[in-house]
Amino acid sequence: NYARALSDRGLLRALTHNAQILLLSLALQLPLALALAVAVDRLPRGRALMRTLLFLPYVLSEVITGLIWGFIYNPQSGPVSALLRLVAPDATALAPLASPDTVLFALFVAISWKFFGYHLTLYTAGLQQIPLELEEAARIDGCGALDALRYVTLPLLAPTIRLSVYLSVLGNAPLHIELPAVPAGVWERNCRAAFLDLLRPLVALPAGAAAKGNSAVA
Repeated sequence: NYARALSDRGLLRALTHNAQILLLSLALQLPLALALAVAVDRLPRGRALMRTLLFLPYVLSEVITGLIWGFIYNPQSGPVSALLRLVAPDATALAPLASPDTVLFALFVAISWKFFGYHLTLYTAGLQQIPLELEEAARIDGCGALDALRYVTLPLLAPTIRLSVYLSVLGNAPLHIELPAVPAGVWERNCRAAFLDLLRPLVALPAGAAAKGNSAVA
């Protein structure tokens, strides 16, 4: 069964998509969430409001998220195309969901928008466990703001960062947000995730049932 799974081109392609999304999450989403968590934590006022606004997308369902980003990426009426027409009126309409070269990154942006606030909340909770006296002592000893962040805050935040990375890796396999505007062929070749694809060869599901299940997960 494992030999059949590893020889399945569709599964290998889906695993590649998972790996690409994971690498983008580790390289972009988590560092940006950490940077923004630190920036919000240092605001003199409005921290609770900012955290609430950034966390709100996480409470939306995958269906609602897909509809929102399907509208944003709409080449006729979406705000992305409207902004492009404003900057370059003669430019060709932008359709990131219809192009095999851009659809996976467009999907990553939608996923990051939804889960960004979750990781930011994790980092915020970690930051609140760090005594302010430690950073103040570092500054008294001559550390600048960046040095205090590098040598005091980040080392003490390391357990939270590891937890965030672990949850990102763990949640990557079954995670997918299906955008309704993605053509079926583009979705199959450029976005399909590996969760049910991993199960299909092992339990020998009928092809129709596997396809139906994969749509449900997506």
